[in-house]
Amino acid sequence: MAGKVIFEEPSCHDSDYKIGIATLSNVSSLNALTYDMIENLYQQLIEWQSNPQIVCVVLNGAGAKAFCAGGDVCTMYKVMSEKNDDDIAQFCTDYFSLEYRCDHLIHKYKKPVIAWGLAS
Repeated sequence: MAGKVIFEEPSCHDSDYKIGIATLSNVSSLNALTYDMIENLYQQLIEWQSNPQIVCVVLNGAGAKAFCAGGDVCTMYKVMSEKNDDDIAQFCTDYFSLEYRCDHLIHKYKKPVIAWGLAS
């Protein structure tokens, strides 16, 4: 099963303000980021940034083993093993362009971003 990102917007006590929570849920791959996960996260972050009710964003990972193992290297390996050079170049260009756009957005985000990783 491909990973997903679970989005929540719990309300703050006695106000109209909310917290945006994005939970990386790809537990079997230590929450490695698939292309679809990054795309969904990026779009939600854009939306939350312009929403005046969202006061901050919390990023966390599902499961007890990892916050995020980084990029989906299993899919990259599969593409590099099975596809031709043009397809490999296109996949890597698309994947890393989106990943670094998302990283840059988080770096320059206009609201507080809290990364929540628990140690067991």
